Amino acid sequence: MDKRVAVILILIFALLIEFNKLMELMEWGLKELNTILNFLPDRYYERAKEVYGSKAPKIHDINTLYNVLITIKLPRYEMDFDCSESSAALEWILEGYGFKTYIASADVAPPGARNPGRHTWVIVELDNHDRVAIEATMLAENRYRPPGIIVDPSQKYLQYSYIYQEYKECLKKCSNGFFHRISGILSTIKKI
Repeated sequence: MDKRVAVILILIFALLIEFNKLMELMEWGLKELNTILNFLPDRYYERAKEVYGSKAPKIHDINTLYNVLITIKLPRYEMDFDCSESSAALEWILEGYGFKTYIASADVAPPGARNPGRHTWVIVELDNHDRVAIEATMLAENRYRPPGIIVDPSQKYLQYSYIYQEYKECLKKCSNGFFHRISGILSTIKKI
Protein backbone atom coordinates (compact mmCIF):
# COMPACT_ATOMS: atom_id res chain seq x y z
CA MET A 1 0.00 0.00 0.00
CA ASP A 2 1.23 3.46 -0.89
CA LYS A 3 2.25 5.72 2.05
CA ARG A 4 -0.10 8.45 0.85
CA VAL A 5 -3.06 6.08 0.90
CA ALA A 6 -2.09 4.94 4.39
CA VAL A 7 -1.90 8.55 5.62
CA ILE A 8 -5.26 9.35 4.04
CA LEU A 9 -6.82 6.27 5.66
CA ILE A 10 -5.37 7.26 9.05
CA LEU A 11 -6.74 10.82 8.63
CA ILE A 12 -10.16 9.48 7.66
CA PHE A 13 -10.12 7.16 10.67
CA ALA A 14 -9.11 10.05 12.98
CA LEU A 15 -11.88 12.23 11.52
CA LEU A 16 -14.41 9.45 12.09
CA ILE A 17 -13.32 9.19 15.74
CA GLU A 18 -13.64 12.98 16.16
CA PHE A 19 -17.00 12.95 14.37
CA ASN A 20 -18.19 10.22 16.73
CA LYS A 21 -17.08 12.31 19.74
CA LEU A 22 -18.90 15.31 18.30
CA MET A 23 -22.07 13.26 17.83
CA GLU A 24 -21.85 12.03 21.44
CA LEU A 25 -21.43 15.62 22.62
CA MET A 26 -24.41 16.77 20.56
CA GLU A 27 -26.50 13.90 21.92
CA TRP A 28 -25.52 14.87 25.48
CA GLY A 29 -26.37 18.52 24.73
CA LEU A 30 -29.79 17.56 23.39
CA LYS A 31 -30.48 15.47 26.50
CA GLU A 32 -29.48 18.43 28.70
CA LEU A 33 -31.69 20.81 26.71
CA ASN A 34 -34.56 18.35 26.95
CA THR A 35 -34.04 18.14 30.74
CA ILE A 36 -34.18 21.94 31.01
CA LEU A 37 -37.30 22.16 28.84
CA ASN A 38 -38.99 19.40 30.83
CA PHE A 39 -38.22 21.32 34.01
CA LEU A 40 -40.56 24.12 32.92
CA PRO A 41 -44.20 23.40 33.67
CA ASP A 42 -46.48 22.54 30.76
CA ARG A 43 -47.89 25.60 29.05
CA TYR A 44 -45.62 27.89 31.08
CA TYR A 45 -46.55 31.23 29.48
CA GLU A 46 -50.10 30.15 28.61
CA ARG A 47 -50.65 29.55 32.32
CA ALA A 48 -49.37 33.07 33.11
CA LYS A 49 -51.90 34.51 30.66
CA GLU A 50 -54.67 32.42 32.25
CA VAL A 51 -53.79 33.77 35.71
CA TYR A 52 -53.17 37.44 34.82
CA GLY A 53 -54.56 37.90 31.31
CA SER A 54 -58.05 38.98 32.40
CA LYS A 55 -56.42 41.95 34.18
CA ALA A 56 -54.02 42.71 31.32
CA PRO A 57 -54.03 46.28 30.06
CA LYS A 58 -54.74 46.91 26.38
CA ILE A 59 -51.88 49.41 26.20
CA HIS A 60 -48.48 48.52 27.61
CA ASP A 61 -46.94 51.87 28.46
CA ILE A 62 -45.09 53.21 31.50
CA ASN A 63 -48.35 54.09 33.29
CA THR A 64 -49.82 50.60 33.00
CA LEU A 65 -46.47 49.03 33.89
CA TYR A 66 -46.30 51.19 37.02
CA ASN A 67 -49.89 50.33 37.96
CA VAL A 68 -49.22 46.61 37.59
CA LEU A 69 -45.91 46.70 39.49
CA ILE A 70 -47.39 48.39 42.56
CA THR A 71 -49.79 45.45 42.92
CA ILE A 72 -47.13 42.72 42.83
CA LYS A 73 -45.58 41.32 45.98
CA LEU A 74 -43.09 38.49 45.52
CA PRO A 75 -42.04 35.96 48.20
CA ARG A 76 -39.37 36.88 50.74
CA TYR A 77 -35.86 37.49 49.40
CA GLU A 78 -33.68 34.71 50.80
CA MET A 79 -30.76 32.54 49.73
CA ASP A 80 -33.18 30.16 47.96
CA PHE A 81 -35.22 32.98 46.44
CA ASP A 82 -32.75 35.64 45.38
CA CYS A 83 -32.47 37.98 42.39
CA SER A 84 -32.64 35.21 39.80
CA GLU A 85 -35.80 33.60 41.20
CA SER A 86 -37.35 37.02 41.83
CA SER A 87 -36.61 38.03 38.25
CA ALA A 88 -37.99 34.77 36.84
CA ALA A 89 -41.19 35.15 38.86
CA LEU A 90 -41.64 38.81 37.88
CA GLU A 91 -40.92 38.06 34.21
CA TRP A 92 -43.59 35.32 34.25
CA ILE A 93 -46.17 37.59 35.91
CA LEU A 94 -45.52 40.50 33.54
CA GLU A 95 -45.72 38.17 30.52
CA GLY A 96 -49.12 37.12 31.86
CA TYR A 97 -50.14 40.77 31.84
CA GLY A 98 -49.07 40.95 28.20
CA PHE A 99 -45.80 42.84 28.61
CA LYS A 100 -42.83 41.86 26.48
CA THR A 101 -40.18 40.98 29.05
CA TYR A 102 -36.59 39.80 29.23
CA ILE A 103 -34.41 38.57 32.06
CA ALA A 104 -31.10 40.42 32.15
CA SER A 105 -28.00 39.29 33.94
CA ALA A 106 -24.51 40.58 34.63
CA ASP A 107 -21.40 38.95 36.05
CA VAL A 108 -20.95 41.91 38.38
CA ALA A 109 -23.70 43.33 40.57
CA PRO A 110 -24.56 47.04 40.24
CA PRO A 111 -22.96 49.58 42.60
CA GLY A 112 -24.49 49.45 46.07
CA ALA A 113 -25.57 45.81 45.81
CA ARG A 114 -25.09 43.70 48.94
CA ASN A 115 -23.40 40.89 47.05
CA PRO A 116 -20.62 41.73 44.59
CA GLY A 117 -21.26 38.67 42.38
CA ARG A 118 -23.65 37.92 39.56
CA HIS A 119 -26.97 39.83 39.42
CA THR A 120 -30.26 39.39 37.57
CA TRP A 121 -33.10 41.84 36.87
CA VAL A 122 -36.01 42.28 34.43
CA ILE A 123 -36.26 44.44 31.30
CA VAL A 124 -39.71 45.36 29.97
CA GLU A 125 -40.17 46.59 26.42
CA LEU A 126 -43.11 48.99 26.22
CA ASP A 127 -45.39 49.42 23.20
CA ASN A 128 -43.33 52.48 22.14
CA HIS A 129 -40.19 50.23 22.20
CA ASP A 130 -38.70 51.98 25.24
CA ARG A 131 -37.06 49.53 27.60
CA VAL A 132 -37.50 49.84 31.36
CA ALA A 133 -35.30 48.04 33.90
CA ILE A 134 -36.93 46.64 37.03
CA GLU A 135 -35.14 45.45 40.16
CA ALA A 136 -37.31 42.44 40.99
CA THR A 137 -35.90 42.07 44.51
CA MET A 138 -37.56 45.39 45.41
CA LEU A 139 -40.88 43.61 45.05
CA ALA A 140 -39.91 40.86 47.51
CA GLU A 141 -41.97 40.79 50.70
CA ASN A 142 -39.08 41.67 53.02
CA ARG A 143 -37.61 44.35 50.69
CA TYR A 144 -40.88 45.76 49.39
CA ARG A 145 -40.27 49.11 47.66
CA PRO A 146 -42.55 49.17 44.64
CA PRO A 147 -42.50 49.78 41.75
CA GLY A 148 -38.85 48.69 41.53
CA ILE A 149 -38.29 50.68 38.32
CA ILE A 150 -34.61 51.58 37.94
CA VAL A 151 -33.90 55.07 36.67
CA ASP A 152 -32.03 54.95 33.38
CA PRO A 153 -29.22 57.43 32.62
CA SER A 154 -31.57 59.72 30.68
CA GLN A 155 -33.95 59.75 33.69
CA LYS A 156 -36.85 59.45 31.29
CA TYR A 157 -39.02 57.60 33.82
CA LEU A 158 -37.73 59.15 37.05
CA GLN A 159 -41.24 59.96 38.25
CA TYR A 160 -42.10 56.24 38.14
CA SER A 161 -38.97 55.05 39.95
CA TYR A 162 -38.74 53.80 43.51
CA ILE A 163 -36.47 56.80 44.26
CA TYR A 164 -39.20 59.24 43.31
CA GLN A 165 -41.89 57.23 45.11
CA GLU A 166 -39.85 57.35 48.32
CA TYR A 167 -39.41 61.08 47.80
CA LYS A 168 -43.20 61.54 47.49
CA GLU A 169 -43.77 59.47 50.65
CA CYS A 170 -41.25 61.58 52.53
CA LEU A 171 -42.99 64.78 51.41
CA LYS A 172 -46.29 63.49 52.84
CA LYS A 173 -44.66 62.86 56.21
CA CYS A 174 -42.38 65.91 56.40
CA SER A 175 -42.98 69.47 57.53
CA ASN A 176 -42.46 72.46 55.22
CA GLY A 177 -39.05 73.22 56.76
CA PHE A 178 -37.81 69.79 55.81
CA PHE A 179 -39.28 70.09 52.31
CA HIS A 180 -36.47 72.36 51.09
CA ARG A 181 -33.77 69.90 52.17
CA ILE A 182 -35.61 67.05 50.42
CA SER A 183 -36.01 69.17 47.27
CA GLY A 184 -32.25 69.59 47.24
CA ILE A 185 -31.82 65.83 47.48
CA LEU A 186 -34.22 65.30 44.59
CA SER A 187 -32.40 67.82 42.39
CA THR A 188 -29.18 65.91 43.18
CA ILE A 189 -30.86 62.66 42.19
CA LYS A 190 -32.02 64.20 38.90
CA LYS A 191 -28.41 65.10 38.10
CA ILE A 192 -27.15 61.54 38.60
